[in-house]
Amino acid sequence: MKKILLSLFLLGALSGFSQGIYHGYPYRIHELRSDDKIFVDIPIHRDGRFLPDGGIEDLISFLNNDHSHSFEIRIHYFYGSDEWNQSYSEFIARCLMGELSLKCKSDNYTVSGCGDSFPIFLDETDKKYRAMNTLMEIIVK
Repeated sequence: MKKILLSLFLLGALSGFSQGIYHGYPYRIHELRSDDKIFVDIPIHRDGRFLPDGGIEDLISFLNNDHSHSFEIRIHYFYGSDEWNQSYSEFIARCLMGELSLKCKSDNYTVSGCGDSFPIFLDETDKKYRAMNTLMEIIVK
């Protein structure tokens, strides 16, 4: 049974049906495929105002350079209670949407706050569980 599952996995990966996972913005934007995921830090902000050189320029540049895809941007926040995480991630999502609408050339994106609903790293016993899961996820559509 293990050999069959391994063979199916390898066959899918070799045939090009695997999902691309990126930590940081990819250099070869033209190689992105639907359902690829990009994980980056949430741009640095103070009270919802994004700071220059805090990552916001990289996101704007990435969105402005890719006109062949659309993107779903999810804000994940894991540092407080469930209610706080949800409301704070939604606040950051609204502020980010406002910033992007001013500076992006196209509207090829949506932004949502997910709170702590979708952990990426699942080991809750790890001391870095909250820090590793507080991030921005970009899903290629």
